[in-house]
Amino acid sequence: MSLPLVVCLSGLGGVFTVMIFLLISLTLSSKLAQAIEKRYEQQAVKENTTQ
Repeated sequence: MSLPLVVCLSGLGGVFTVMIFLLISLTLSSKLAQAIEKRYEQQAVKENTTQ
């Protein structure tokens, strides 16, 4: 293969890999934030019902 073609394919592959990594990390952080928010809401409900 010619060098420009290899560079182009490597660049596209790198961008694709980084985008997949960012998508996975964003999904995991969103799920973690939702779990933390749900836990705090449950604690707030418990505190309100015990008072």
